[in-house]
Amino acid sequence: MRYDVSGHEYSARIGNSHKALRKRIRDDARIGTMEDVMRTRTRKAIHVSTRGCLFLFVAGTLFLGCSSSKGSSSAAGSPGSGGATHAGGTVSGGSLATTGGDSTPSGGVSLVGGVATSGGTVASGGVTSSAGASSNGGASSLGGATGLGGASSSQTGGAAGAASTGGTPGTGGAASTGGTPGTGGATKTGGSVATGGTGGASKTGGSVGTGGAGASATGGAAGAAGTGGAAGTGGSKDAGPPAGDAGVGWNTVDTILARIVAPTFPNLDCDVTKYGGVGDGTTDNTAAFAAAIADCSTKGGGRVIVPAGTFFTGPIEILSNINLNVGTGATLKFSTDPTKYLPVVEVSWESSLLYNYHPLIWAHDATNIAITGGGTIDGNATSSDWYAWAGKETADQTALRTQNANGVPIAQRIYGSGHYLRPGLIEFMNCTNILFDGFTAKNSPFWTVHPVLSTNITATNITTLGSVGNTDGFDPESCTDVLVKNATIQVGDDAIAIKAGRDRDGWTYYKPTQNVVVQNCTLTAKVGGVSMGSEMSAGIRNIYIEDSTFSNSAGNLQYAIYVKAAVTRGGFIQDIYARRLTVATVSNLLYMTGHYVSGAVIGATKYATFSNINIDTATVARTSSSAFLVAGADATALATGISLANITVTQSATPVLSSGSGHYSGLTVSNVLVNGAAFNPPSSAP
Repeated sequence: MRYDVSGHEYSARIGNSHKALRKRIRDDARIGTMEDVMRTRTRKAIHVSTRGCLFLFVAGTLFLGCSSSKGSSSAAGSPGSGGATHAGGTVSGGSLATTGGDSTPSGGVSLVGGVATSGGTVASGGVTSSAGASSNGGASSLGGATGLGGASSSQTGGAAGAASTGGTPGTGGAASTGGTPGTGGATKTGGSVATGGTGGASKTGGSVGTGGAGASATGGAAGAAGTGGAAGTGGSKDAGPPAGDAGVGWNTVDTILARIVAPTFPNLDCDVTKYGGVGDGTTDNTAAFAAAIADCSTKGGGRVIVPAGTFFTGPIEILSNINLNVGTGATLKFSTDPTKYLPVVEVSWESSLLYNYHPLIWAHDATNIAITGGGTIDGNATSSDWYAWAGKETADQTALRTQNANGVPIAQRIYGSGHYLRPGLIEFMNCTNILFDGFTAKNSPFWTVHPVLSTNITATNITTLGSVGNTDGFDPESCTDVLVKNATIQVGDDAIAIKAGRDRDGWTYYKPTQNVVVQNCTLTAKVGGVSMGSEMSAGIRNIYIEDSTFSNSAGNLQYAIYVKAAVTRGGFIQDIYARRLTVATVSNLLYMTGHYVSGAVIGATKYATFSNINIDTATVARTSSSAFLVAGADATALATGISLANITVTQSATPVLSSGSGHYSGLTVSNVLVNGAAFNPPSSAP
């Protein structure tokens, strides 16, 4: 939904026809299908029925009822104290749709405005899961032993789970899903499952893969986990890797890369100059771009061509099946007038969700989209406009973090006019099949290229340039299956920053970032070469970095590999692999901290965990500080399984292992030479 500057409804982004909603529910395999619908909520009631189901949205709350000639009606699982159930699912051919419960007290999960919802999407041979809200002894998930007539369901390839009428869960949780996945069958992103044990609840955005752990609710105790480990108390452990990635390590890279396929487009070219575009550097081309994209979309998609010239413009929105081709010799030069970027739209700003200024290039709920070509995308930011806001944003930044910590509904987080949260250059949210190729992006007001909650992303041969803080080069957030190859990134902050949501928003709305492959990149930055965090509350895992070069920009590159989390994050960073790195002068080759601080720290302490972090084969010219800082967040949250092998650091300050290291166990070192001597640190430290 869009809002005008006063926060009133501008236009709903959900389809209000039976066909549109059916297609969205059927086809959307991304995280939180129901959550996405709810996030596009309106302030009035909307009634939509489809396939015998009635959806009612009132004040941000989803009411759902379904009926069918097959199967029997069942109510949602009983909530704990204060958790009233609104809707009951109905068995249709032996398969329950979804159930939703109201907000729960501590130990439960509060979603959009305190409303629990679910809506898993079933893969072939997989299992649909639907979690009821839970408090002390709360409701079980679909097919569990809780509920009034709660029935199980099985899908293709899945064995049916046991149904129960009026059963109650025992302490420690009830049965989880209503079916067992068949071979390769796993719920797709968006289906959360948790058992009805003490404090157990499902979490928006959690997913269960084969052998994956049950998702835990914000502040709640972990639900029961399958093979793959349980979530820690109050933490946020999600599914295991997608089907086919049951293992971790370099042997899984080929499997990941086989899934990452760049989108293709119809053979149709729509030249922006045919729609009134003028490349003289001064004419406002905002309307011309909108017209070209709309016409190309109406005709089934294709390339929107930007020929040689400088095209001055306001914001651009890319629709499904559109390839914005910025040709060699072409420049998109963006306006720095903030009013051009209104009305506000839903974005992720420092990993919290809100309504803010329109990103300079934006896509939302789109599939098969691209930005390609050998031209330049110039955010045009300077110290006299967007960058001046960095000194004014603190109040808004703190307010947004407070709203995040307190679970304020996203629809009430309206920024934009009168506020100072800078827009990003390129932000694609809730999208699938994305290609970034060939272009140069520079002078971004904020993060440069930022895909969020998206899947199947290819970024090849791109260059990003920036000189000030917060101009991160490439920031995949809550994304799955990402390839970054042959990129040249020279920025004043982190070159590649892998993220997964901040604090409560991360546990509630985001999902893990996983299966990211970085190959043959030149990373020239001021802070981190490849950073993971600090916004990582939904978790980061399966990251592969190889054959890349790290150097400095505007002074020392601080950290080649940077693992960071604040004390309020929760979540995890795990299964990180780096090899064949060439590093110039840095402060540290590896730097880990669970106590990162930038701006106000708001929220209860919830330590992140770091595990299975590996660097194999690296040559480093010099580390101006200690070569390594290895640290977990706390004695209760040790960093574990850190492996360093075949590394040569020609010159390093001493001590080689920073005195700030600690709270780790299982550090293994093999053939590591620093200052010409073997490096033999203790394998554990309190």
